[in-house]
Amino acid sequence: MLEEIMRLRTDLKRGVFRFDDVQNAPLQKIVDYCVETGTKLSLVLEVLEKQVVDLMEIEEQKVKALATPIITLKILRVLPLISVFCGFIFGSDIIKTYLSIPGFCCIALGVTLYFIGQSVTKKYLDQYKTALDFDFEDDPVIILSVIKSSVLSGLSVVGCLRALGVEGSEQLEPGVPLAATSVPEYLSCLQETFYEGVSPVGMIDAKVYQLKFNRSSLAKRLGEELGVKLVIPISSCYLPSFILIGVVPVIIGMV
Repeated sequence: MLEEIMRLRTDLKRGVFRFDDVQNAPLQKIVDYCVETGTKLSLVLEVLEKQVVDLMEIEEQKVKALATPIITLKILRVLPLISVFCGFIFGSDIIKTYLSIPGFCCIALGVTLYFIGQSVTKKYLDQYKTALDFDFEDDPVIILSVIKSSVLSGLSVVGCLRALGVEGSEQLEPGVPLAATSVPEYLSCLQETFYEGVSPVGMIDAKVYQLKFNRSSLAKRLGEELGVKLVIPISSCYLPSFILIGVVPVIIGMV
């Protein structure tokens, strides 16, 4: 996305921009919107580039928060194999032990716990990832940034919302409070604009800052919570699995 925005900005500066040369569907929608409303595309792309960079930094925070738990899990996943290998080194007849009733019971229970741990871990990781997913087309930060650019280009806020196809924008009429419409909650920052004629630029900037700050804080908090939650599969599934698959059979084989 960022590379495409930078390419379009470069093409505009060089005077070689073509409206049919946009390779990203959500970005094409914004380009079409600029053509339809007369909004300056260069201004929109400039604002979008900054916002996308900020949102990508938040994505990097999410990746960093996941790094340590994922490395820990990878190590725990190979520990049973390492322990089996160590059993061979120490002279334990590990294969014979696995074929015995006690050994088979150990490995069956250990494998069961291992896959339970995998399932629980995947559930926690998926919850964390989806909680911070970035959808360019419907992201409040992107929509508010486009609105700001449009207002600076002379377009009305209501006209901008309707051109963007924002939910509930058709309900915006003089005298109708925002709370009585189905517009998204993040547009509440435009309340004074509709009914008091106040410029929305400052309020949009404040709302965008708040949204990004909240998202960054959420990424950190969820990352910390994820580390705590992963203690459950590690302590109750992976470590017992390691002991049952790798340690107990080795001890039995050496007795």
